[in-house]
Amino acid sequence: MAFHAVRNSRFVRRNVGAGSPLSDWQARRNTDPTMSTIRLAKTMAAAAIWTVAVWSNRALLVRQDEGYWASGRIVILLSLGIVLGLDARLVYQNQATSSFTQTTIAAFTVGMTLTWVPSLFQIILSDEAAAFKAVHTVLAGTSLGFAFILSRQIRM
Repeated sequence: MAFHAVRNSRFVRRNVGAGSPLSDWQARRNTDPTMSTIRLAKTMAAAAIWTVAVWSNRALLVRQDEGYWASGRIVILLSLGIVLGLDARLVYQNQATSSFTQTTIAAFTVGMTLTWVPSLFQIILSDEAAAFKAVHTVLAGTSLGFAFILSRQIRM
């Protein structure tokens, strides 16, 4: 209800009338496929950078602590992050999506969900310190947030 009140306010009606630069931009933002693909490419790039940063750090910790390079989960998620980043570059250059983009985003979403949801329950129920739980909850929330946002953007 508050949104409708703001949208219908006198300021908005006066300054966002037909032909105003703001209304033209808003119309393009909602209908122009170029702007939506650029927004998708930027979100994909941010998710890829986040994923590679989180899981490469985890790979280094596993290697230092346990003496072996990485588990299969780390390799798969690092690969998903790299492929997502490369695909983001293609989407940005071509300003179009493909079935490969949809498959990449679906794989990313499934991978993040299958990784973080069970891990989050294990971490919360474990006997770890509160700071450890807080950090991993933020990591999980950010990764799952990227997965959710990308899955919503690809449907547009």
